[in-house]
Amino acid sequence: MSVLIVGLTWMLSANRMAHGSEFRFVVEDLPDHSAAWLPSEVVIHTETDLRDGLIFLLVNPTARTHVFMVEGLYEQVAGEQGDVINKPLRVTVAPEDSVRTLVSPAPWERSRERGGVEEFRFFCPLHRGDIDMGGTIRMVHHGGTIRTVQ
Repeated sequence: MSVLIVGLTWMLSANRMAHGSEFRFVVEDLPDHSAAWLPSEVVIHTETDLRDGLIFLLVNPTARTHVFMVEGLYEQVAGEQGDVINKPLRVTVAPEDSVRTLVSPAPWERSRERGGVEEFRFFCPLHRGDIDMGGTIRMVHHGGTIRTVQ
């Protein structure tokens, strides 16, 4: 009985965390041999959506390797001595694979102006089209929820 209660508690907490702090991007191959990560626009409200951190789930259902790159954001990785290192967010995703990456809160910790908005561009640098502007992540510094616009 206690195993069931522990399991149920874990499932509920994992489900709550996934809705508030995990965001899913899926890459799509385009007819001109370029690629696009979808959704193309994401709005994240820092005061409510980032309390427990931010995780990006990157899904590649295609037959080609793709890269998810975000200009101005960093991912947190474990260093050799167990310390946390922030490195530019550039994640390679193999064909038919998924990768979870923890996004560093550093870029939005310094900018807490109420109503202020920061924009970050994302794209696949391996398969970027000539006129492709990529997608946009907007960090809004006041209450709200994660919304996507496609």
